[in-house]
Amino acid sequence: MTNIPRTELFEDAWKRPLSTIAAEFGISDTALRKICDRHDIPTPGRGYWAKVTSGQTLPKPKLRPAKSPELEVVGIYGAIPRSAEMQAAIAQVRAERPTVERPVRRKTMPTESSVEPLPADVPEAEIHPLAVRTHAKLAGAADRDPGLVRLSGKGLFTVTASPAQADRVCRLLTQLLTACEAKGWTAKSDEKAIALVPDGEPIHFEITEQTDRVRHQVTEAEAEVLRKHEERKQRAARRGDWFSDYDRPKIPEWDSVPNGQLALSLVAGYRQDGMRRKYSDGKTQRLEGLIDRVIEALAIYAASEKVWRERQERERLEAIEVEKRRRELERVVQLEEHRLAFLKHQVQRHRRALEVEAFVVDTEAAGAAEGVVAEFLRWAKGYAAVLRDDISPEVLRRKLERLNLMSNDAKIDSWRDIDHPLDAEKSQGYAYRRDAPWWLLKRD
Repeated sequence: MTNIPRTELFEDAWKRPLSTIAAEFGISDTALRKICDRHDIPTPGRGYWAKVTSGQTLPKPKLRPAKSPELEVVGIYGAIPRSAEMQAAIAQVRAERPTVERPVRRKTMPTESSVEPLPADVPEAEIHPLAVRTHAKLAGAADRDPGLVRLSGKGLFTVTASPAQADRVCRLLTQLLTACEAKGWTAKSDEKAIALVPDGEPIHFEITEQTDRVRHQVTEAEAEVLRKHEERKQRAARRGDWFSDYDRPKIPEWDSVPNGQLALSLVAGYRQDGMRRKYSDGKTQRLEGLIDRVIEALAIYAASEKVWRERQERERLEAIEVEKRRRELERVVQLEEHRLAFLKHQVQRHRRALEVEAFVVDTEAAGAAEGVVAEFLRWAKGYAAVLRDDISPEVLRRKLERLNLMSNDAKIDSWRDIDHPLDAEKSQGYAYRRDAPWWLLKRD
């Protein structure tokens, strides 16, 4: 949703056409004009910009105060903004639109007789093979249901129409499929229905017959059911029994009666927001005359799907590359942390060896060491020698090769011990079970 001040929209509406402004919001100029009417914003009338282009100077009205404070800010719910690639694809499709001179529109709605009826003995070759089954299903439902019949499923087109329109629906489908084949497009069936495939992009559509809202006429059967319900209610009242109208027969007030006007709707997702989806009979046109517009819309839909898929693939590859760089950085940081931990443990051994050796020297210099003291000092010298041996170049080489710490391509598991620290008490099982000191274990 875009919020724009009422005064700003008023000034913009008199600087450039509403169609240009509406396109930026992803809506039609008619929708924008209705929004302006709701917010009491005067807009240029028909032919205004043609007169301005011809050099005429026309007065601009004044913006009157809004009727309520809520109208001072205009909220516009537009379509999803289209990317530059999407706009380029749409522009390319529209640039390839063939220039066809359209006949002058008639002021009255063409009658049903203006479209040639499909003869009963029409050769099957004149009906597109993909439309034969749909025509047979719709026409065969006349005896069962003269009202609206919905068809869909594998091998069928999605159609909601009365059996009386079976011939016209068949002609329309044949015309549409022929136009698609002329462009090299195909059609294929899935579990939902038959879809058109422009440029390899399956797009479903539906043909629907419009209805009129007519007041329902109560039938004799409905009146009989309602009469019996009222009799049961009166008998219960005479006996003093409780009676509920919950199960009273529901008789509709209005009926939807098919009126013979058809509409074709393209089934699309949010990526086609703001694009035209519905084509229908109007006051001066028939759906058969809009097939070229439907073909153009199908091409735009297919182009938008291709652009979206390419962008998704590009974003997927970029995400993979970002994740790859993140993992590599994480590996390098972890490798450096393990190297520092290994160095810390070796420095700890070196410092301990120096401390033990200094302790032995100072103790021996303090006086004669005899008995258990002399034995303890000999043990301490051995311990210092073990420490020295554990950080000797040969032992360091074997440790580093086993741990693979100095390879820049090395991958170090986080759970792996990097030559555990000197004073670590590593337990196995329960707390009262401890490993033997590392210097008493067999070293590499």
